[in-house]
Amino acid sequence: MGTSSSYGGPTGGNPLLPPWAQQPVEPAPVPNEPAAENDETNNNTEPSDDRDPVNDEGDAPFVLTATAPRRESRGPTSGHWNSAKGNMTRFAGGGGRRNLSKAGSSYVRARGGSRGAASSSGASRGSTARLAAFLTDVAARGTTAAVTALGLSVVVGQSAEIILAAIAEALAPDGALLEDSVARQAVDDVLLVLFERYDLQEGSMNNLDAMDAGAVRELIVLSVAQSIYLRWLDDLGKCIETGAATTNDALRLEREVKDYVRETLALDLQSHDVLRIDWKGREGQGIVDRIYEEAYGFLEAGE
Repeated sequence: MGTSSSYGGPTGGNPLLPPWAQQPVEPAPVPNEPAAENDETNNNTEPSDDRDPVNDEGDAPFVLTATAPRRESRGPTSGHWNSAKGNMTRFAGGGGRRNLSKAGSSYVRARGGSRGAASSSGASRGSTARLAAFLTDVAARGTTAAVTALGLSVVVGQSAEIILAAIAEALAPDGALLEDSVARQAVDDVLLVLFERYDLQEGSMNNLDAMDAGAVRELIVLSVAQSIYLRWLDDLGKCIETGAATTNDALRLEREVKDYVRETLALDLQSHDVLRIDWKGREGQGIVDRIYEEAYGFLEAGE
């Protein structure tokens, strides 16, 4: 996808939706806190940034909505939170893997440690579980059956864009809070991977029938990594914007954060038979909860 400004929080639209389905939503303020101020001095917006988890070059096949001005998440006014902002600013000013590791570690501590950070990611955990259930259903019974099971039989046989947009609506929350937006974007990112990897633009949605357990494991981990990356950028990305020398430097640093998250989350689902897990039940949700806590634990530990 093309590059532009950094991730800006709730956009009021789903990048996978066709133009006729766009329904702008006003971001809701954080409960018990004043609504975040608009960081921009005008109403200019730019196309969405490099949120493609596979390819940072070339345009995505979907219509992208304008990115809303960033809402910096207002975290606790604790020493940990101040430290997290300071470390992120130092990373923005000098870059470097060591600075990034410190920034990630202090960020997770500011979020209450790995357990607290995972606990506050309820929308993302729920979306990951629903996504895992859908993917395993595709691998086990085929795409048509899995889409129908989501209550989407009406879109079967339509274009891949329309089907994927409907799937995103079914799997991701439709709320306007920051965490809802992060969860939704992470689902969109995984569906974009499916679109590109299985050549859905030129082929049939039934190309997804080739999905196996290995692909399901990989996509579950990608969902977790994207959720954590997007939330981190929403919470502290403003430090990168203000600390980087140029816009291009800011984009490069954000890519480094994304790469660091993926490389650091050494999640291993090989011990789980993902195709036999009831992801809609207690077992599946328990596994997802542990995955998120473990993932944040890797970031907290640093290198």
